[in-house]
Amino acid sequence: MSQDGAAGSGAVDRKERLRRSGIVAAFAVTQLFGWASTFSTHAILARPIADDLSITLTEAVTGSSAFLISMALASQLAGWLYRTVGAARLMAAGSLFMMFALSMVAISNSLLTYFAAWLLVGAGGAAILTTSAHTVLVTVLGRSARSWIAGLMLISGLSSSLGYPMTAALESWVGWRDTYLLYALLHGVLCFPLHLLVCRLVGRERQSDSGNAAATDSASRRDRILFLNLAIAISLLGVVTWGFTIVVVELFVSLRIPHEEAVALAASIGIFQIAARLMEFLFAGGRSPIRTGLEAAVLMALGFLVLAVADGWIAGAVFVVFYGLSSGVLNVVRSTLPLELFDPSAYGMMMSRLSLPMLLSFAAAPILFGGILEGYGPDPALALACVLAGLAFFFLWNLKRLAHR
Repeated sequence: MSQDGAAGSGAVDRKERLRRSGIVAAFAVTQLFGWASTFSTHAILARPIADDLSITLTEAVTGSSAFLISMALASQLAGWLYRTVGAARLMAAGSLFMMFALSMVAISNSLLTYFAAWLLVGAGGAAILTTSAHTVLVTVLGRSARSWIAGLMLISGLSSSLGYPMTAALESWVGWRDTYLLYALLHGVLCFPLHLLVCRLVGRERQSDSGNAAATDSASRRDRILFLNLAIAISLLGVVTWGFTIVVVELFVSLRIPHEEAVALAASIGIFQIAARLMEFLFAGGRSPIRTGLEAAVLMALGFLVLAVADGWIAGAVFVVFYGLSSGVLNVVRSTLPLELFDPSAYGMMMSRLSLPMLLSFAAAPILFGGILEGYGPDPALALACVLAGLAFFFLWNLKRLAHR
């Protein structure tokens, strides 16, 4: 190759690296803020909302369930929009819709209008959050998007760390209604321009994000069986991981761990989740996500087994390590498994279809385990968690067998 040719190739490579870096950097901001301004707000604002609207705390928290249910249903439409307009354009339009939706939360004056507003926010979330961003990355990077997806999830996993203090500070300063109005404004002046930038960087989407409709709609029997096993495994693991997120402090207290220690243990789970995502980002390039998922399912089951046979803070600490690492890496595995099992052109459609059972399991899980823990104590809840993790392992193992047949 001539020197001019080599120089030209190097310039193209640098330009491509800059393009990819720009897309990932934009998503780092919008995904972090997107989750911090929506789902993460309930932990801080549920109490002032309940007091202002004269509803119970439980009713105020139903906003999070409405968000997840609506996001699950709207994701089915998003899968079609990936094909027709492209994921990047959908995210740009979704930012404007999110301005409207969060404004509706801010002006809600009853349980009905509050719940309806969160249904709108969930629809906006389907357009701008995780699946859409990952679909754009697959459009640009193909199968090599796995490490970038892990990196993006590493960043978005910090949404609570950012959102909790930011939301608490704003609520004490301007109140919960103006907090949501400010967040709505930021979706317009911050996220919308960044998503427009992504549209420009992606260019005319070749719809790897949308997929080849004919290939997706006429999927082979093998692909349908793979998808069924994947959906069941992800949903089972979703029930376990999300089921204890809200009730973990009460679980520790029921196992005779003092409340202060229980809170400290629960808070440290996030450290191990971030550590697991970082390891997945740095070292998992050559590993199969199915194998990673199998190992994580075993680790999670062992964590619940430790709590079932022992109590006290030592057992709690062992559980925190096992649960934190396994749940952290499983968040990444959920998004990268379809990339290994199916053609990248079908990624957006597959993820949108997976979102329905996955997000519904997320919404139902805290109610399920909270009810069992309150009504029957920790032992049945831990036993059920072990069983569900074991079933998830079976379906992942079957998935591995089918994928390599």
